[in-house]
Amino acid sequence: MIDAVSKLKFPLEDKVLASGRRHCFVRPGDCLGIAVSGGGDSIGLLLLYNALREKLGIRLAVVHFNHQLRGADSDADEAFVAEWSQRLGLCFFCERMDVAAKARHEHWNLEDAGRRLRYAFFERVVMKNGAARIATGHTLDDQAETVLARLCRGTGLRGLTAIHSARGCVVRPLLNIRRAEVRTYLRQRGVAWREDSSNQDCRRLRARIRHGLLPKMEAEYSPSIAIHLAELARQSQGEETLWGALVDDRFGQLVRRSQNQWEVDTWNILNGIPDAGGIKWPMAAQQALARRLIRRIAEGVCGNGNFPAARHVEQVMDLAATGSSGQRLDLPNGLQITREFDRLVFSRRPGKSVPGGVWEQPATYEYQIHLPAAGSINVNVPEIGACCCLKVFDWPMNARETSESLEALDPARLHSTLVLRNWHPGDAYWPIGGKRSLKVARLLMARRIPQRVRRGWPVLTSGGEIVWVRGLPLAQNMMAGSGTRTALVIRAVEI
Repeated sequence: MIDAVSKLKFPLEDKVLASGRRHCFVRPGDCLGIAVSGGGDSIGLLLLYNALREKLGIRLAVVHFNHQLRGADSDADEAFVAEWSQRLGLCFFCERMDVAAKARHEHWNLEDAGRRLRYAFFERVVMKNGAARIATGHTLDDQAETVLARLCRGTGLRGLTAIHSARGCVVRPLLNIRRAEVRTYLRQRGVAWREDSSNQDCRRLRARIRHGLLPKMEAEYSPSIAIHLAELARQSQGEETLWGALVDDRFGQLVRRSQNQWEVDTWNILNGIPDAGGIKWPMAAQQALARRLIRRIAEGVCGNGNFPAARHVEQVMDLAATGSSGQRLDLPNGLQITREFDRLVFSRRPGKSVPGGVWEQPATYEYQIHLPAAGSINVNVPEIGACCCLKVFDWPMNARETSESLEALDPARLHSTLVLRNWHPGDAYWPIGGKRSLKVARLLMARRIPQRVRRGWPVLTSGGEIVWVRGLPLAQNMMAGSGTRTALVIRAVEI
């Protein structure tokens, strides 16, 4: 049946193609891993990208994580996905793990344990198997359900950001597509999928929202409620980006670090943030920024994702207001705050492990790289908790005939031995689109890269000349162009 309809026109394919090009989820030459559980959304994602891979100039691989939560059903899901990868002639990467046992051992919530272990597997596929990114089948309905779930549990603006279209190595190309559209696409193609019985278990909040609350809201209040909730998440993500840039700026200005502890004056907590962007802010706004600064410090101390709850932030505010020197506050996430005269000192509680692998600064490193004629090479940089992936591939003919560089370098213009090192004061280069050579420090400041991270920021040099800086445009005189036969792309991913 698949072959019989493979040449038919499906509007959803054009919609996903346009969305993918707009968000630049993948680039020509990439290998995109499709996370397939066997459910309708992930099977739909697989078939959509299989239909689009020639237009996008990419390769595909199938990625499956067996949570071993449903016994024989979990194994049947794995076999079903393996059969699909074989049918489409795609590489199949699979890993099994007893998620329930791991959750008990680590005292994790079962759903959270599954997410942590699944995404760690995705990162390993990217690091070890050459996939540029992993795509998951989250839809607009998943986004709406997530917003409602967080509202039910209690959340702030950060929680309303819900599911991001891209984060780390994971992308979600269907996040603006309704689940019903994907299922219709599968039925049009005569494709069956597997249903996870746990999705029907209404003892779980997500299932009650999916099968009860959201349909009731659509039927009785607004048929567009899911779209409105997804738009709320999108707008919240934009607001959080703005807040994040402002907080990082104030963090760099007001927070002092000494070895493994971070310090901030109590005055900045009690009386607001002084000279916040040169604007005289109302006190309520300044204190809102101070609360976010507390969370930002906690992230630096305890690792990404370990934010204190709202009540704990208020306890820190109270410590600044009424605490006496020597008084200490211990929070559940391992954070310890001590008042020392007119300052608060944030540190990790002794003996508490640190998730997230926060890297210390300054980070000094230098690695020589011998560029292959073709293929990929990964350079682990433990000093910054990242891996730099270099990939050499044939340059598409259509790219040679246009002025678009697709952000690739021309290996023919580079020395055979490259050097990956941390940024040095005084480093400068001529970025594409620039009118002159610019200092790397200025460019990083313009991108709001925090000073604590900036010191170890990776650059790649060829013959002593900077050709690549993480997160910045490539060197203009080294870009792939009309005479390019092979191209080099470089990405840095967290490990």
